[in-house]
Amino acid sequence: MAAHYELEQAKRDVVPQLTAVREAQHQLNKLNAARHWALSEADIAKIKRDLTGKQRLPRAKGIEGSA
Repeated sequence: MAAHYELEQAKRDVVPQLTAVREAQHQLNKLNAARHWALSEADIAKIKRDLTGKQRLPRAKGIEGSA
């Protein structure tokens, strides 16, 4: 019976720590996801050039109609 009590006490001691670790991991995942989508000014300028056609795309070699 003492072993059962010790196990239950250990669970009560560890569960809050596990909860804190899970919450910290969740926050880290959210920050990493946000950072993944953060664009620099150079990235934004390149996207604008791509969308407005101001950047020439290289022609593929060996494809009919190009060259």
